[in-house]
Amino acid sequence: MSNCFSCHKRLGMMNNWRDVKHIREYGFEPPEGMSKHDKLCRTCLDVIVNAQVKKIICKECGNEIQPKSSYCPNCKSNVKPQQLDLVAEKIEKFAKSTKSIKIGYYLNIVSIIGSSLMTINGLTTGDTFTLTVGIVFLIISLIQFPKRKKEFDGISKTD
Repeated sequence: MSNCFSCHKRLGMMNNWRDVKHIREYGFEPPEGMSKHDKLCRTCLDVIVNAQVKKIICKECGNEIQPKSSYCPNCKSNVKPQQLDLVAEKIEKFAKSTKSIKIGYYLNIVSIIGSSLMTINGLTTGDTFTLTVGIVFLIISLIQFPKRKKEFDGISKTD
């Protein structure tokens, strides 16, 4: 096990840290002096991401603008929606880590299998409550599956 590059907190076995490769994949820059073998804890990574996300520069005057602003407080020019979309896209990409996508995909498969078994059990025993709950969970799981599969296929191609 290793320590966080920034706060030196001991990092656990779980994937709650990121290395230089992951930080750059999300579209952010790692801290100065961080080598490819160093890692950041989730808290320090959030600080770095927040510091970098807030750097929207006004095209007219060069002033730094907060991500939620729709105009520059300095020159009053409108911030282009594409700049705001870029920030939202970076945050979205960061939030959807590889691990959470994989877990969501596998849990969805387990949910489909479990709800199918529950439905079969409800049919064979004649228990309408079990049958109803099984069918509801099966429908929800099947609706979610294409989205989870698409996300999973997307990360499988990048790994």
